[in-house]
Amino acid sequence: IVFKTHELIPMGACSKIGVRHTDGRATTEYGLFYSDESFSFFGKRNFNTALGGLFHCLKDVINVAARRDRTITPPHEVIIPSGRGEITIGGLPIAFDGSNGESWSKAMKYLLTDLKWLVAFTTKHIDR
Repeated sequence: IVFKTHELIPMGACSKIGVRHTDGRATTEYGLFYSDESFSFFGKRNFNTALGGLFHCLKDVINVAARRDRTITPPHEVIIPSGRGEITIGGLPIAFDGSNGESWSKAMKYLLTDLKWLVAFTTKHIDR
């Protein structure tokens, strides 16, 4: 799958998401990791931007799977509103702000569950 608006940049524990711009500017990269120990004015905002990009990629892959087999649905619905709304998975917001640890952890568990579901779907449909 080639993502039109985002780019996955695998770098182990320091992986990044690239946001592609339609006006020809260079791709902007955001880290998919967060540390309270590192000093950054926009640490959580950049991390949340990266998470949003990851969920856009997840939604794109789910859409590709759904086009292949319309009878399937992932365990947890990913909702990406048009505009500036809040991205949710299974009804939980994905944004990390430090105070919502339990619900954020559950949302990330839902992410992993959907990824596991996509691996199983791919394994079943790989020869088609």
